[in-house]
Amino acid sequence: MQRFKNILFVNESGSSKADTPRAAVELARRNGARLTLCDVAYELARSFTQLKQSLERLRRQRIEALLADIDTDGVDIDFVLLDGAPFLEIVHQVKRGQHDLVIKNSEPGGLSDTSFGANDMHLMRQCPCPLWIARSDGFGSHRAIVAALDVDPNVPANDELNELVLDLATSLARQSGCGVHVVHGVWMPGERTMRGLNPETDEPLAQQHQDRRALLTDLLAQRNLDCLDLQVHLEHARPADYVLDVASRVGADLVVLGTVARTGVPGFLIGNTAERILSRLRCSALAVKPAGFLTPVT
Repeated sequence: MQRFKNILFVNESGSSKADTPRAAVELARRNGARLTLCDVAYELARSFTQLKQSLERLRRQRIEALLADIDTDGVDIDFVLLDGAPFLEIVHQVKRGQHDLVIKNSEPGGLSDTSFGANDMHLMRQCPCPLWIARSDGFGSHRAIVAALDVDPNVPANDELNELVLDLATSLARQSGCGVHVVHGVWMPGERTMRGLNPETDEPLAQQHQDRRALLTDLLAQRNLDCLDLQVHLEHARPADYVLDVASRVGADLVVLGTVARTGVPGFLIGNTAERILSRLRCSALAVKPAGFLTPVT
């Protein structure tokens, strides 16, 4: 996958996933990309100047220690220290450094083992470039990858996002030699109410299912996927529940999905399906935004 050229790796203090920096270096090498390692800490008051200088030295040493046993030959690596609210400073760095991918381990301290932490969720909503958050060991070496697609003919803006999700998932599957599972749940708003009022809704719902399958077939046919172990999962089910169910059944360790706000303030709300998936997802996530997404962070 030679897509990323300017990768930002965020050091998550307290994380025990030591293989993520190694995989980030290898990803940068394969892409011929520049890799920037950063550490983020809340800013100290100006009166603590001497303490701040000592902490900066420790933070620099902590970042450099990540690479102590990693072969970095041929990789252009830089370091940066950021001070302030973590998610805000990371977004500022993405904009300032024009990064095209952010990699970080999940932050500890989520409300449960199935929820991402507050800073991670803020980044899911507001980071302008793809965001890869690792929740388990084995980053970059996958057993199964899920590509969550939304092939809704009523939302043509999703077409480009679906293509990006599929391209990323299949590229990573080729690298790891693993299977990729394309998942789409077909569900009509107000469906339960309609079924209760009119049993004859079965026919239009069946037609909707057929139309979605045709759209998905066309999307896959545009790509050379013959050499991949690819399975398509399309059922009449609530999209978020179905993605989570398939991911669990196939033992996926990465879900690639689009996060996009259809309504509300851009960057503060993500799509309802994405929100529900991320609130219950147990594995790593690679979240992408649509082209032209503008973060509200200024």
